[in-house]
Amino acid sequence: MNILKIGIYGVKMTKESRIELRIYVANSGKYNKGILDGKWLNLPCSDEEHLSMLVDIGIDGVEYEEYAIHDYDCNIKGFTKNLGEYVNISRLSDLAAALRELDEWEIEKLEAVLLFEDFLHIEDIEDLIYERLDNYVWYPDLENEEALGRYWIENGFMDVPARLEPYFDHESFGRDLSLEIDGIFVNGGWIERA
Repeated sequence: MNILKIGIYGVKMTKESRIELRIYVANSGKYNKGILDGKWLNLPCSDEEHLSMLVDIGIDGVEYEEYAIHDYDCNIKGFTKNLGEYVNISRLSDLAAALRELDEWEIEKLEAVLLFEDFLHIEDIEDLIYERLDNYVWYPDLENEEALGRYWIENGFMDVPARLEPYFDHESFGRDLSLEIDGIFVNGGWIERA
């Protein structure tokens, strides 16, 4: 059961409700004849929901066997940018279930990585979510070069004598760091490879 929790600042969604991933699946045989017969499918989905959708769009295994994903709708930025028409629906459903297990900060980090890297295949995204998300460091509050430079100094990554700190050009230092470090400003923060 998916229950919304009400907090002091308004509605807070549960893990199950905050991730939205759905696909528009169309019957390829009918599409090639000029007939658009398709349906939206919310993910994750059960095997029964998956098969019911295929029946609803006329996939019968006799006259019509093939289908294609014509559209994606996802509230995670960058998630679907390189997914194509013939991605396995069961794999997408499993990924949607895995996304629902991530905490809010992990979703933010995932979005930043997806916008930073160019993942070309579903296997790359699976590998990222299941194995490699920890290979990136996400600083959600470092919005610009000055904030990056200031963070480095304030956290002791570089020593600047206290008496010189007011004269230090954090923005220029942050600009140099952004060119040297394997990272990028994205989604209101800084993401870099660990």
